[in-house]
Amino acid sequence: VASNVSISYKDNHNFAIKNISFAASPETIISLTGSNKSGKTTLLRSVCGLADGEGALVYGKIHCGEMAMNGIDQTNWARKVAFISDEPASSILGLTVKDELELLTHGNLKQSYELAMAVGLQHKYCQAVSTLSGGEIGRLVLATCLAEKSRHLLLDDATRHVDEKSCEDYAAKLSSHIKDQKLSLVVSDKRLLAYLGKSVSFSLDLTSSKRRLSTTENSEVMDTRSFANTQVQANTQKTIAELKDATILSTDGSKLF
Repeated sequence: VASNVSISYKDNHNFAIKNISFAASPETIISLTGSNKSGKTTLLRSVCGLADGEGALVYGKIHCGEMAMNGIDQTNWARKVAFISDEPASSILGLTVKDELELLTHGNLKQSYELAMAVGLQHKYCQAVSTLSGGEIGRLVLATCLAEKSRHLLLDDATRHVDEKSCEDYAAKLSSHIKDQKLSLVVSDKRLLAYLGKSVSFSLDLTSSKRRLSTTENSEVMDTRSFANTQVQANTQKTIAELKDATILSTDGSKLF
C-alpha cells in the first residue's frame, strides 16, 4: 500500500510525484499510465526502495501489511516487492538457466527444474543465458520473483526488447501466476497491458500528479533511508496533511477527492 506518496529530488523544487495513493491487493493488476517523464519509473523504483541512492526525497508511507518499507533490510523488502526493469537481464547472475535457478533454490535441482517448468523454460534448462531471447529473459526474471516468493510485482516497460508473440506469452504467464499465487501486479508497460486487457483491475494516471514544491515550506523532508526514525515519520505526516490537491483513487480508478 502506498499512502499519500510524494517524491522530489534534492536538487529540484518540483515534485516528480505528488500525493499518490493506491492499494495492491492479491490478484489485482494496476495499470500505471502517464506521459513521458510523468514519474512512472520514479514511483515504481521508490516503492521498491531503489530510489534513495538517486537523491530521492519521499513523503508518505509505503508498506506491505504491517511492514514499512524503510523499517527493514532491502533484501527482506525485495522478497515482498519485486521490481522488473526495462533491462531485466542486468539482474541475472548465472551463466545458464540451470545455474540461475539453482542459485535461487540454493542448489536444489528438483526445485530449480520446477521453476523452469513454471515459466515455460524447461526446454532451455541447460542453455546459456546469453542465447535467450528477450521474452525468455523476462520469464527467467519472473522465475526469480517466484523463487523469492514476492507478493507484489512491479514492471517498468519490461517487454521493451521483446517481440509481439513473446509479449503475449509473457502476459499469459503473468496472468496465470497472479491468479495461482495470489500476487499483485503494477505495470507501466503499454504493450503488456494491451495483452492483459480485461484482467486490469484499475488504472492510476500520473500525468496530473506533479506539483511545485514551495521553497518557503519549512517542512521535514524524508530521505527514504531514514524513514524508520519516529520523529521524521511524525513530521512527514504533518507535511502530507498540509499538501493540497491530493489524488486519491478508489479500486475502480475513480477520483475520490
